Amino acid sequence: MSEIIWISHRGLHDRHAENSMLAFRAATDAGFTHLETDLRCTLDGRLVLHHDPHLRRTCGVDARLEDLTLDQVRQARLPDGQHLPLFDEFAERFDRQQWILDIKPESGERTLTLLHDWARRNHALQWLPRKARFLLWRDQHYPLLYRYFPGAVTMADRGECRRAGLSVLCGMSQLGNIRHQRTYSIPPRYMGRNLFRRAIVKAYQRHGARVLAFLPEKETDIYRALEGGAQEILINTRPPLPP
Repeated sequence: MSEIIWISHRGLHDRHAENSMLAFRAATDAGFTHLETDLRCTLDGRLVLHHDPHLRRTCGVDARLEDLTLDQVRQARLPDGQHLPLFDEFAERFDRQQWILDIKPESGERTLTLLHDWARRNHALQWLPRKARFLLWRDQHYPLLYRYFPGAVTMADRGECRRAGLSVLCGMSQLGNIRHQRTYSIPPRYMGRNLFRRAIVKAYQRHGARVLAFLPEKETDIYRALEGGAQEILINTRPPLPP
């Protein structure tokens, strides 16, 4: 791995189910030091790693995760036979890695409360904000996060990224409220236009912001992100070998 921060998006899921213990183990075996995952909670208050609100796509179960108890969730199986992992399992197994925790909006307040309870029980109230950065989707969740974890670092949310991106594309980055040391995600292209160009990345960095290349799928796009100067790259695959 180079000085670039390579982040594994839901683990390496070319052979294993996304957001599974085997996918994250494959990512760490491949050298990833940063893991991104999604947090939701069950009806009876357990934190589970899962992206979608429903289990249809991942487990073939026509139910919302938040409407099921842990016992019911444990009966579901991912396509490769694994069960959905609990956050407890993830935290214990991958405590040497850095995390990005995507707090899904449907039950975000409850998820944050349960995460705070977990941190309190495990004497990790100061440790967790050093271990993880957070992605939130609703404005009302920010005060709760900062109350539970005063030192928490959040990623720029979708609205911030769109506003910043449009201002940069219009050549008026000063209007985008781009903040110092905040990490903004940019996709490979917008309306066919390459967004990983150095001029675009530099427009963010002039404001002291960090740029995360968001899910480049093609190897050519990954190299463009590297050449453009992105500091972080979030990918589903392994980093390419040096040219």
